[in-house]
Amino acid sequence: MSIAKVVSGVLALGLYLAASATWAAEGPHTYSADDVAAGKAVYTGTCIACHGANGKGLLPGTPDFTKAGGVLSLSDEVLEDRIIHGFSTGDVAMPPDGGNASLKESDIKHVIAYLHATFGH
Repeated sequence: MSIAKVVSGVLALGLYLAASATWAAEGPHTYSADDVAAGKAVYTGTCIACHGANGKGLLPGTPDFTKAGGVLSLSDEVLEDRIIHGFSTGDVAMPPDGGNASLKESDIKHVIAYLHATFGH
């Protein structure tokens, strides 16, 4: 193997590792301040009744948004689907659109941004 190929491989690996470290430091979720602020308004107006201001849940069986590896570790697509269609854990059920039929797709995306920004997952 030539020195040029070895150097090229090492450089490629270094670039890959640097990019991976940057992604890990930033995390998989990047949202604008406007998205988070809009999501806070939705959360305060709709979600807070069951999930509480601290995200730990007010009703038995309501997911704890602050729990590492919990519901916020799911993809945004899964979270969006659960909000739109509702979800049941067996202990408690969230109605479609969190019980607020006036929620728009943008409201749901904003509230997901707020959840990640606020509860850190």
